[in-house]
Amino acid sequence: MLNFDPRIDEEKHELLAPGEGDFEVLKSELKQSKAGNAYISLILKVWDKNGRQGTVFDYLMSYAMKHKLKNFCYATGLNHNYDQGYLEPENCMGKSGKLILGIEKDEKGVYKDKNRVMDYICSENKPSKDDKKEELNPLDDDIPF
Repeated sequence: MLNFDPRIDEEKHELLAPGEGDFEVLKSELKQSKAGNAYISLILKVWDKNGRQGTVFDYLMSYAMKHKLKNFCYATGLNHNYDQGYLEPENCMGKSGKLILGIEKDEKGVYKDKNRVMDYICSENKPSKDDKKEELNPLDDDIPF
């Protein structure tokens, strides 16, 4: 028997705030498109810039939006996998990092608006706090004379 709350349709569909956020991969699965291309389907737990949490679906493809695949790998420490040209769904499980969250609107009004991963933020693209400290204090005690 399936139990459910019949008032579920009355619930407000709340979107996460667009902008930078944090994510963790909850599920990763290899699938095949109708055209026969392999892709990895991801279910992500996402925290928006306000700390609100939600679930967002994303897809990693080698035949479209290749920059997103690369940025995912570099954002989650899977650089080696990307550089070697392979990625298994198991490699993605439990990985976490930062992303840019957006809102996808259905112009026809058939579907509700939904959150969408616009891109993943690679740590190499943003200087860490330690890097900034080094820039401010470039003195080095080991200067050879």
